[in-house]
Amino acid sequence: PVGDPVGAILVEAQLERWAKTEGPFEALDSDKALLNACADRWLAGGDAALAHPYAPEAHQLFAWHFLGEDTARCRYHLAQSRGRMCHSPWGFLENSEKVYRDTLSSHKVIF
Repeated sequence: PVGDPVGAILVEAQLERWAKTEGPFEALDSDKALLNACADRWLAGGDAALAHPYAPEAHQLFAWHFLGEDTARCRYHLAQSRGRMCHSPWGFLENSEKVYRDTLSSHKVIF
């Protein structure tokens, strides 16, 4: 639904597929388009959407989706979580806190 971050679970599914594959995993263009639409549909809910209890995790999942694809959207989603690292998506990685902080730094996210 508009304003509900449930679409972020699709990013988590992509991450789980990536974590289980050997070698790089590349999402299909149709999957990327669906995830873009999910992010837009969630944000269309305005302030109520951003106040959702799962908003910080959804922001970080969508930021992960936009890494390397759309820097502005990635930066926006990273900034919205105000430096609070959520387990997903970063928990899929070794040295997750360092990777998260490096990602914030490389995207020049300031709080």
